[in-house]
This record gives sequence, C-alpha cells and structure tokens, in this order.
Amino acid sequence: MTVRATAVATACLVVAGVLSTVLVVAGGERDARPALALVDAGFVTSRRMDDLRPTPARADVVALDVAPREFAPRVADDELPAIVRRLANCRTHVDFLRAMLALAGPVEAPDGSCVTRFDERPEATRDLLLDALQLARHPLARQMLVMHVALTAPPDDARQRLQPLLDGDDAGDREDALLALAFRGDAAAASGFVALAARPSEAVVRRPLGAVRGEQMLERESARDVLRSYRALEVLWRRPYFGLDARVWRGAGTTFPWVDADAPSSADEELLLEAWRARYPGHCGSDNVALRLARLHLAAGRDLDALREASRASVEPDADRRDEALMLLVALAEFSPLGSPVVGDIVDPRAPERNADLLLSIRARRYAAELGYAAALDEVARVAASRPELLVSRAYRERWAGRVPCALASGQQPVAWDDPLRRTDAPEDDAVPWDTPLDRYGNETDLDPSPEGVVLDLGALRDQFRSWETMAAFEERERRARGDERLDWAYKRAALYYHSRDVLHPVYAGHGANWSGRPDPAWLRGDGPDAPSAFDWYEATLSWNLATDGFLALVRDDPGHPLADEALFSAGLAQIKAADESPVAHTPAGNERRWGHVARGVQILERLAREYPLSPLADDAAAAARYWRRTRPTQLAAR
Repeated sequence: MTVRATAVATACLVVAGVLSTVLVVAGGERDARPALALVDAGFVTSRRMDDLRPTPARADVVALDVAPREFAPRVADDELPAIVRRLANCRTHVDFLRAMLALAGPVEAPDGSCVTRFDERPEATRDLLLDALQLARHPLARQMLVMHVALTAPPDDARQRLQPLLDGDDAGDREDALLALAFRGDAAAASGFVALAARPSEAVVRRPLGAVRGEQMLERESARDVLRSYRALEVLWRRPYFGLDARVWRGAGTTFPWVDADAPSSADEELLLEAWRARYPGHCGSDNVALRLARLHLAAGRDLDALREASRASVEPDADRRDEALMLLVALAEFSPLGSPVVGDIVDPRAPERNADLLLSIRARRYAAELGYAAALDEVARVAASRPELLVSRAYRERWAGRVPCALASGQQPVAWDDPLRRTDAPEDDAVPWDTPLDRYGNETDLDPSPEGVVLDLGALRDQFRSWETMAAFEERERRARGDERLDWAYKRAALYYHSRDVLHPVYAGHGANWSGRPDPAWLRGDGPDAPSAFDWYEATLSWNLATDGFLALVRDDPGHPLADEALFSAGLAQIKAADESPVAHTPAGNERRWGHVARGVQILERLAREYPLSPLADDAAAAARYWRRTRPTQLAAR
C-alpha cells in the first residue's frame, strides 16, 4: 500500500527548523502563492509610530551607548544648521542615523502615522542634506549623505542633485552617486552600473559583518569601497542592511523613519541584484541577495528559478540566511507537482554539486510516497549510477549495511534466516559524515560554506533505502500470495511502518521538539492556499498513521485472522505514539490533532476489548483506554 499522493502534492509545508530572529534587510512581501508567504521575513513595512517604537538592544551592543527608549522631541528649526554640521562630520553609520533622525524629527500624526520634516517640507529638508554633502570632507560621511539624498528625493530630483558628483573628478564620489541613483531607480544609472559590473570590484567583500561592530571595523578602516556595496542595497530596499543599527541608533525597527519603505519603486530589482552579484563576487551579502532573487522569481511564477536561487542562498557566504533559504528550498522541492520542471530538473546543471544530496533525496522520498517503493528505488539506482560520489549514492550502495528491519520477524511466519532480505553487508569504510539536520543550524558565520546546506545522516539514508527494498519485496510477495499468506505479508508491511518510523520521514529532518519539518504557523492553522493543512502533508507520511491503516485493513479483510487482535492492539498504540510526535505534540496548533490521535487510539483499543474479549491483549487494551478516558476526560469527551 502506497501513500495517497494527493495529501502530499497539495499540502504546503515550510521547513524552518530553529530559525533565528536576526534583523535583516531583504524585504518580506506577502503573496497569495504559498511558498512565498511561508518565507515572509516579517519586517516592519508601515510607517505607523507603533511600528517605530524602540526595542531593547542586544547584550553584545550595550556598550555602544544605546539611545533613549523614546523618540526625542523634535529639535527647533534654529538648531538645524548644527544638525547639518553633525551630518557633515559623521564617521560612523550609527552616528549618521542619529543625526538624520534629528533632522527628520518624526512626530505622530492624528491617524497614528509617522510624519517627518521630509513629509512636511520636502524641498527645504532635502536642501539641508545637500548642504551637508557640500560641507562633508570625509569619504564615509559623503557616501552616507549621497545615499540618503537618493533615498529621500524623487528620482528626477535625485539625479539633478547628484549630477555634479557624476561629472566630478573624485572616483569614489562618482561611483557612490552612480550606485545611489541606479539602486534608487534611475534607468541611465542602472545601465551604467550593469556596464561597471562587467568588471568585478577589487574591494575585499568576503569578510563577515554580522553585527554593528563588524560595520564599525570597516568604518575605522575607511573601507569606502566595501561599505558602498551595503549602502547600495540599503537604497534599493530602503532599510538599514544591518538590523542591529536600528536597535543602537534609536531602536526604530528596521526602517528609516524618513523613508516610505512601502512606496512603489521604479528600480529593476532583478537586474540590479544580478549586476551587484557580478560586481561583488563572494560578498558576505550574497546569501541575502540570492534569497531576495528567489522571492522575486517565486512571485513571478518562476518556481524553478526560485528553487535554484534558494539553493544558492543556502550555501553562500556568510551563511546567516541558510535556515531561511533551506526553508524555501525544501518547500519548493516538496510541494511542486512531480511532473513540474522543479522536480524534474531539481539539481541545477550549472552547479550540480549544490545541495545535490538534499534535493535528490527529497525527490526519491517523494517517489516512494507518491509513486511507490519500486519507482523510488529505480530513481536512487539511477542517481547512484550517474553520480557515484554523492552521499545518497553511497547510502544506496550500502543499503544492505543498514539495520535489519524488525518486521522480518513479525506475522505468523517470520521471514526465513537465509532470505535475501536478511543479508547484512559491511559498509564501504568506517568514515561516516557527521549528520547536520536542518534544526541544528543557527546563524553562524561561514565564509566558505559546504556545497550542501544540510549534511544528511548516512546511517539514516542506509536504513531508509533498506526499508524501501524490504517494503517493495513485501508488496511483490503479497501480490503473488493467496489466502492467509497474502494477509501475512500485509501484516508485515504494517509492522514495518510500526517498527521503523523513518520509512518515509524526511532524512533532512529530526524528531526533536524543534523538528526541522515543523510547519509555519499559518499552515498549521490550515490558512494556506492549496492545502487543507500542513499537518496533512506530514501525517500522510507518518509511519504511525500508515501502520494503523495497514493493521485496520487486515482486520477489515479478515476479522477472524489469528493476528487480528494483535493488529488492533498495534493500531491503537500507533495512534498514541503519533500523538507524541513532536510536530503534533509540541506546537500549539497541533494540540487539536494530538487529541484526535489519542481519541482514535482509545477507540481502537476499546474495539479490541469489545470485539475480542478472549484475547490476552483485551484486558491491557481496556485498561489503557480507561486510563486515557479518566485522565483526559475533557479532551476526549466529544470524540
């Protein structure tokens, strides 16, 4: 019996693991399409004052003189010349943002929105920025002012204000102005940047900058060329790149209060990001850029391109977006239709080493769940022949070194000791790669990531492939058998699910409380389109459910079978075990499902006690059912 394909093909799961809550710049637009909504990063996207209230600073940046917890009163107009001088003399981004906040002077409007001087007196306030730019001599102060002139001015006005720099003799000013205008949406500047990106920058961009102190390091070095790469993205996304900046300079979320981050942009984001990547190869923001491109492709319906960019994002420096990228990557790989290009071309031919084990193992597992075990084994055999260097291929070659399934000893007639299904081969060698499930990743800095975002568990793969071989053999023998022998093979199939919970469990996931296949809350609630609930995807391949279905089918086909009572007992226990599975037991939205499993298990055990009173298992089944009815009367009362 194979798993019904519909629940797997239509459900939408986000595989998140323990995702960190770092503040990053790549925007989080929502879309009706499920996978895009699942990876929404949840950034502040409005200019309501409540969204701009400060949040506590992280302990590792307390020494940076965290600003007061509330916005300071707006400075008087006669103090603005002093603010202009402050802007012109800033040497750090945090100080610059504080001065910009003083210049903007955000106040709360009657409707709760944020209003600044840039809203009330736009032309005059932008003139003050230009005054500061004319006064500034330090390259970093000039760079920050150039970027914010572009951010706060309409495109045509920004071009007029920055044109003198484009025509000037200072190479740093010219490139700052070019990038500021290009990433603001100026078509001519964008063409100029694309032409410039044909030659990679000599800036040392392969260096980690995961916190404010990293940015300050570049500022102390006056690394204008490196900082330019980050400032350009801030103009494009209209948010601070380093989220901790916001916490330190005023704690205003991840927005610039003087910039409307929701206003439509005229920038060709895909073009600019591709050019940015060419200009700054190996950049530690490459993962952010690739993840953003994945979202853009997804929103445009280019799912295969989205898959490939998500795969790239998961293995780019500095790897602090790995979890989020893997979440999208796995969602696309798991829920795209089997006949789609996403599944058919799941490994990028331009980078065949990138996440090959993860993606090919997902496709093989989907074959097992949706097409059957024989088809899955054919797929893995093909991979092993064409890509013998992969971990998946090694696991397939070593499948007979996996654990011998306990189900071989089940049923009325155990499988003979000399049966090929009991063979035990030795593995190729003793070197077993350390397994790294999705939920073990935090946000560590990694300048040279492995081409595999997740290192799969070789032993788990061996066991899974051996289970598939065993299940395929059981199915074939059941088809050839008749009478009691046929039912005995059916019993063994159910027993294999009962004793081996990883038959169809994703190898990239774990079984802990923070199971890396835990769905996003929206899909736990069943709010996502194209899916009744993400739980349906998970439970369609949950061994406890498959075991229950198999045991109940045997009793239905032959209520007088010698093992009917054992089948009912195992079916009831399987549902109790399903209730304790982490995605069900350890998620608030799964609580209702949990008691549904318990109720079904109790009903099966009560059926055993009622219909098979002479069974040696009847008393234990009745006692277990009474225990649950007594200890959980409220949860089970209406079931």
